[in-house]
Amino acid sequence: MPFNIQDFHRDFRTNKQCLQYLFEQQFFDVTCPKCKRRNAYHKHPAKLCYTCNCGRSHIYPKKGTLFEQSHVSLAKWLYAIFLIHQSGDRLSIKEVGERIKVTYPTAWRMTKKIRAAIPQTVLHDKSHN
Repeated sequence: MPFNIQDFHRDFRTNKQCLQYLFEQQFFDVTCPKCKRRNAYHKHPAKLCYTCNCGRSHIYPKKGTLFEQSHVSLAKWLYAIFLIHQSGDRLSIKEVGERIKVTYPTAWRMTKKIRAAIPQTVLHDKSHN
């Protein structure tokens, strides 16, 4: 992920950019189980997935992640992760909600999931910088 807020907003402006990032992080060298071609996937035009050029295999980058069942946009999720990671334990749930423009209950659920996913050593090391 980018190291400053300007880079973040440039690289993760849209949900499409965020989905592409997730795909690249998880499936950087993938072989289609149907046609056996490597790296032959493209973004499906109507779904949140990538489809092999053969059309018989699909990859859903959100599957198995904390984003899978969420209706919150990927752009907001990644922004929340960026903010929490950059601030360590210092950012309150209320501040997260205000910055990503979601309700307090949504910010609470997201923050809880993010903090559980980020190793505490990473958060504590960041908060002492």
